[in-house]
Amino acid sequence: MNSSAQVAVTASSQCAVVAVSAPERLSSASKSFLHVRLRAEIIVIVGLCLTLSSCMFTRTSIGAGERVIGTVVTPIDGDTLTVRLHGRRYDIRLIGVDTPETKHPTKPVECGGPEAASFTATQFPRGTKVEIVRDIEARDRFGRLLAYVFRHNDGLFLNKELLEQGLAVAYPFEPNTLYSIEFAALAFTAQRNGVGIWAVCRR
Repeated sequence: MNSSAQVAVTASSQCAVVAVSAPERLSSASKSFLHVRLRAEIIVIVGLCLTLSSCMFTRTSIGAGERVIGTVVTPIDGDTLTVRLHGRRYDIRLIGVDTPETKHPTKPVECGGPEAASFTATQFPRGTKVEIVRDIEARDRFGRLLAYVFRHNDGLFLNKELLEQGLAVAYPFEPNTLYSIEFAALAFTAQRNGVGIWAVCRR
């Protein structure tokens, strides 16, 4: 960049700041040139900011099977929690299981829904340290992060526990099928034994 204008760029992990200074005496042609060049540089910087932001979860959870430590902010319902990872909040949808609805915008509360939500809230209350493990596909169509969730202090596997307690059905959805066979077996056993929702709800 020439001495007529100085553009200083500083970037953090999520954003970039642009500071511009220029001499007071500039010709119209010089001002026009600097204006065009500055706009181009700002566009590049904004693009960098967006790229860094979109890659945040990729950096916090690199590859299928890797564990990332987070903290529960709010249990939403039986199969959804809000978790803080590396300073940011994410809605986490449990992979491979489906609990009865309690907060669906167009559906009534379903049989067994409050019990499933209560179980998740009791076992994973606000402040619980958790280990988040992703599979192949990172997000669902609603933008929620898809994950297997483990309690950090003892390894309690929430997805699996909901099935064993009869509070969820197995919900295989490709390509996230790491535990699909085990989950199907757990759901079958709970249904056969009349555990949880299988005892009182018609599924």
